[in-house]
Amino acid sequence: LSDLVDPSVTLNVMLFDGAYDSNYKEQYGMTYVLRRLTLLPPQPDAPSRRPMYKLTDKSNIVPIGVAADYGVCGEMSQSGQQCRSWVNVSSPCGAVCAYHASRKLQQIQAEERKAEAKAAKQRGGGGGGGGGCGSGGCSWDWGSAR
Repeated sequence: LSDLVDPSVTLNVMLFDGAYDSNYKEQYGMTYVLRRLTLLPPQPDAPSRRPMYKLTDKSNIVPIGVAADYGVCGEMSQSGQQCRSWVNVSSPCGAVCAYHASRKLQQIQAEERKAEAKAAKQRGGGGGGGGGCGSGGCSWDWGSAR
């Protein structure tokens, strides 16, 4: 379970018995009132240090609606599967998780640097190609420029 505004605010809930049987097929974005959660003892080998709760009785899970801004990242993971990270679709990033938004930004910045270097080379200025006055001094062939 998560808060759409701050991804660090999450609640780990394990469903067992009737709670699992009646809720494991719920759609993404469902909102619930959870009652009578049982705090599980900390597990030393758990991947997360967040507290974990359990529910066993289906009557302690009351659906109250669907979160309109809840969605799943629309990008593909490196394994070729759809990314399973949740996203707040009303955020400036839209239907892309923070990881994939960062990757897209890095790609755009790399393409911009490449385009700037190509444009500088075509202008004949710096950028490591052709002539120009860089930190190593001028390398213009003044004789052929006349």
